[in-house]
Amino acid sequence: MKKILSVFLVLVLLFSVISCSSDEEKKEEPKQEEQKEEKKEEQKEEQKEEKKEEQKEEKKEESNASEMKGEGLIFQSLDGEKVKLSDLKGKKVYMEFMATW
Repeated sequence: MKKILSVFLVLVLLFSVISCSSDEEKKEEPKQEEQKEEKKEEQKEEQKEEKKEEQKEEKKEESNASEMKGEGLIFQSLDGEKVKLSDLKGKKVYMEFMATW
């Protein structure tokens, strides 16, 4: 009788250990899937931010390039007229810049 009882207790313990461990694994699997999905979302967001930054940099480079060429710069002449620098292309232009601090 003691043998049967001890075998029964061992089986019950084994069953409880196995069932508990499988429950934990089942709980961990969705967590891992959620973590993978979160990582994917974070990567997508990072890629979007990188694309935005690249676009901003490209726009800055384009605007800097046009400013370097003098396109779009408008000055006031001594006569009070507005003159575009691009209108004076091919002509000699003397500019004096002053600043007070």
